[in-house]
Amino acid sequence: MKAQLRSILFTATVLLLPAVAFAQQYPSVGFFTNTQLFFNPGYAGSGEGIRATGLYRAQWTGVAGAPQTQVVAIDGPLGRGIGLGATVSRDKFFSYSQIDIMPSVSYRINVGPESYVQAGLRAGVSIVNFGSDVFQWDDNDPLKNNQTRNGVVPRIGAGLYYKAPKYFVGLSAPDLVNIDSKKIFYDNSTNKKTIKTNYFLTAGARIDVSEYITFVPNALVRAYANRPVYAAINAGFEFNQTVLFGVGYIYSNGIAAYTMIGFTPKLKAGYRFEYSPSDNNIGKYSTNEIIISYGIQ
Repeated sequence: MKAQLRSILFTATVLLLPAVAFAQQYPSVGFFTNTQLFFNPGYAGSGEGIRATGLYRAQWTGVAGAPQTQVVAIDGPLGRGIGLGATVSRDKFFSYSQIDIMPSVSYRINVGPESYVQAGLRAGVSIVNFGSDVFQWDDNDPLKNNQTRNGVVPRIGAGLYYKAPKYFVGLSAPDLVNIDSKKIFYDNSTNKKTIKTNYFLTAGARIDVSEYITFVPNALVRAYANRPVYAAINAGFEFNQTVLFGVGYIYSNGIAAYTMIGFTPKLKAGYRFEYSPSDNNIGKYSTNEIIISYGIQ
């Protein structure tokens, strides 16, 4: 029974894109417009003041050892076009865990009266621990042939962020360089590394419908070598710049509903529920995500 459960979870990891794919593919985040620093160092300091955000995401509700993601981000403008920020995140899947500590810096170039481009860099480390038995479920798993189970992987990332009054576009590679000196993500049988680079494209807009209603669409696309493209689309309506309700679609097997409430001009909190309506190896599953942010002008 235990072996069967492990086989099911391994197959689900491969098939379900919202999952943490061998901890190399970046984890999915539904509130990605509120946690852009997690994906894009070019976002650092793009606001008018300091802001801090915390996010908790739990996938595959009811499945023991299912993926969990926590993110804490803080950033703000330093002056003279320079922005600073940092993220600390933790991913856990079964006995595997990874903690990322990523400081970021950006530089802003104004390209219009109310629009600008920011280029950013990040440099930090991933603290990796595979645990005792994770990823030992399939003879074809390249990590099965690697005896190094934990260590530190330095990473360097880069990104561009364009902001106009009514929309934004971001392009980034948050792990452009991975210095895996201990060969943690490495297949000894083929003498090749298994870790690749994640690429992200994000975009969003704010379209006024009336004096008190704003349409807020946004999208995220993630590309990772040897895996299908992941894409998420959200569409919401914000009322009086205070309450936001929206729905989302995750390609190709997920739907979502979410809300964000501004309790004060500085304090916001949100909840997102995702659901996979079609059957798969672990049955129908859901995901819960909670976010809270605080801004200091």
